[in-house]
Amino acid sequence: MNTAFPAPAWSQLASCITRWTGFHPDAVWTRSVHSALRPLLDEGVSMEELVALARCDDAEIRHRLTQAVPVGETFFFRVPDHFEFLRRTLVPSWASEPQRTRSIWSAGCAGGEEAYSLAATLLAAGVASFQVVGTDLVEANIAAARSGCFGSWSVRGGVRLLEDPFVPQIRPGVREVRPELRAHTRFHLHNLLDPPPAPGRFDLIFCRNVIIYFAPEAASRARASLVSALAPGGVIAFATMDVGAPPAELTRIGAPELQLFQRPSLPSQLSQDARASAPTCPPCPTPARSEPPPLARATTVLRATPPSTPEPPAFEPVSLHLRALAHIERGDHAGARTLLVQLQRSAPGYLPGMLEGALLCAREGRRGNALELMRSILERALALPAELPIPGPETLPASFYAAAAQSYLGAEARR
Repeated sequence: MNTAFPAPAWSQLASCITRWTGFHPDAVWTRSVHSALRPLLDEGVSMEELVALARCDDAEIRHRLTQAVPVGETFFFRVPDHFEFLRRTLVPSWASEPQRTRSIWSAGCAGGEEAYSLAATLLAAGVASFQVVGTDLVEANIAAARSGCFGSWSVRGGVRLLEDPFVPQIRPGVREVRPELRAHTRFHLHNLLDPPPAPGRFDLIFCRNVIIYFAPEAASRARASLVSALAPGGVIAFATMDVGAPPAELTRIGAPELQLFQRPSLPSQLSQDARASAPTCPPCPTPARSEPPPLARATTVLRATPPSTPEPPAFEPVSLHLRALAHIERGDHAGARTLLVQLQRSAPGYLPGMLEGALLCAREGRRGNALELMRSILERALALPAELPIPGPETLPASFYAAAAQSYLGAEARR
């Protein structure tokens, strides 16, 4: 709930932010906006004046507010199947032009984890010449990406590093990207509502878990811009809830849940190979999403259930989970709460739903509920084989859930 602004002021500020960035008002945190404007309010600028300045596209106000809408949640090799597709299917299709420099765009790159994962995959696959361009709206994200240094949350436990992108660890808790990967990457500020960055034609584009936050018109505009940036034969990867159907002029390749699309012109063998080599995953409804936003906003209060013999969940809990996430993205917290409680009751051993609930509780300050759920997640996950795939909005091994719970519980113990 918005407690920082009068409703009319917030409505106008949110409208300006959507116009500038594409982000849906429900995806904008009022406390982040309030923090961005706090220095001006402390100087005596009235809320009415700030709103008027925003409506006139004042440069300082626009800059402050666009920097207040970061989405920085990502980690190395997120959705490993996308990187496997790159290594096993797309790179071999480039073999006929071995000296051609390949251009790759990580759109909405956050702190750079995705861009460096792409560079590591391409380098290990033997691509002779390539450049990965990482872009993001937020200056702090670009600065973090350029630093090439990452903490433990960027290297999630249980998610296997398909290629090691790091130099040997020197400082505890800090990992540094290898120099040869940094040589193949560059990072720039960019708004997805603007024309694509140079070189303007890309052989591969990753834009995952970004457009889900956009208002409908802005999402359509961003998708059209991304598609326009694909070179002939180029491939684009979305997250499962970013698109519901193949964008115009593109053809779906690979397993449907991978949300991979290609501009025509590569030999038909690519599409055949993609279908043959795509990993088998549980079917996902469309639209879907690959992973909920970090500590997603909701008011759900879930209670941990007594441990029972864990089993891989059936498809129905995943479908219910995705429906709940769709409600959260629309700002319908009451509908999400109903579905998440139903999910907890009908599938008490469904680890993705339990983690979702724990993170929601943590975000809302319900520490006791979050701790209770995290302890239950840890107990259940440790009872499973570490590499057992757990179907969810994104299929992840049981060890991922154990590591996530251990990380949270460890941090809480140090408080």
